[in-house]
Amino acid sequence: MRRSVGGDAGQAARVGAAVSLALVVAAVATVAAYTVSSAAGRTPVESARYLSCLLISVPVLLWPVWTAARRRANRPGRVAVLSRVAAVGVLLATFGTAAVATAGAIGTAPAAHAAEERRDALVAALRERGVRHVYATYWTCNRLTFASVEDVVCAVVDDELNPGHDRYQPYRRAVAASAGAAWVAPDGSPLAARLDERRHAAPGTLTLLTLDGWRVYLPRT
Repeated sequence: MRRSVGGDAGQAARVGAAVSLALVVAAVATVAAYTVSSAAGRTPVESARYLSCLLISVPVLLWPVWTAARRRANRPGRVAVLSRVAAVGVLLATFGTAAVATAGAIGTAPAAHAAEERRDALVAALRERGVRHVYATYWTCNRLTFASVEDVVCAVVDDELNPGHDRYQPYRRAVAASAGAAWVAPDGSPLAARLDERRHAAPGTLTLLTLDGWRVYLPRT
């Protein structure tokens, strides 16, 4: 019986060590993949969402630090004291950063809610005018299609009106096949400025619809 209990405990310890090692390797692989990604260099803040998987590994990564912070030696020497102080500092920095980030996220809630209301108004305006196909920038496109439950299909363009990165190619084909595709741009954006230039260069080709935070360019048919 004692051998069985000891064997079970040893096996549980090996399994736990293997799981911990796997989580550490996964964390390293996640950070490495983010580091070598070109998107991380171009848009580091937006691309940081790809690091969300690190939350799974955080307990394993912090456990040694937590253990070192709680350890009390019978005869604490200089190294032991410094190790404990460093561990406590790491924990305080980690939890302090998390608290600041959480407070920052809470602080952006009113602005995010207002942005969603403006997007809902945009969707309602497009539906009211029977606009079902539009061109817009990457972030506008994906959110607009999602918010409209695909009532409005969007194809991505860059700030120079060139085709952009479409996550779903059938959307682009549907917009390209439409004779009355409109253009949607955030007010004050480079895309809006480029479309204003086109509208002034070729009067009568686009009709401007201004909404709160948005500029919609409707083709004249």
